[in-house]
Parts: sequence; structure tokens; C-alpha cells
Amino acid sequence: MDAKDILETDIYPKLSHELIFRNLSGLKNTRTGIEADCPKCGHKGTFYATQGTRFGACNRRNNCGHKVGWWSHVMESHGLSKQQTLYYLAELAGVEQHVLRYWEDE
Repeated sequence: MDAKDILETDIYPKLSHELIFRNLSGLKNTRTGIEADCPKCGHKGTFYATQGTRFGACNRRNNCGHKVGWWSHVMESHGLSKQQTLYYLAELAGVEQHVLRYWEDE
């Protein structure tokens, strides 16, 4: 089992937009997902993430159009390495550290 498998089966299913994008200003739930201030252009209420997806995007497509997945958002916004990002997401998902150590030992 590699890191991608662990993400797909053990980590991502336990996460939500609220957890991943919780560091964004203006974060609020909507009927279809979340809305927040765009982390790139800063415009209020223009960043959306829809339920069932693993990314968010600024709806100012002609001006900003910033689109970012869960992995990249966590890695970039927290300044983490790939391994640190994996551990951070696992912690958010409540995945035991021994599951990740098993992956490292393979």
C-alpha cells in the first residue's frame, strides 16, 4: 500500500472542506459546500468548495480563477513538505500514526 492508497482509503473519506480550509477568512457553510474569502486574491466570499469534491476555487475566473486541491492547499498554506502534509492530513482525519509508519516501512 502506498501513500496514495492510504490517502484514498483511510484519510480523504474522513475529511471535509471545513477541516481543510478552516484557516481561510470568512469561512461559512452553504447548502452545497463552503464559501470563504479567496486565499489568493482576497476578495470576500468568492472562494467556493462543493460537497463531493476535493478542491476549492475562486469564482472570479476572469480576474483570479485560483483553484486548489486539498493536498496543495494544506502543503502551501502551512509550508509543509510532502511527508509533513501526509501526517497533517492523517491527524485531521484521526488516522493512527502506526498506519503511516507501516507505509514508510514497505
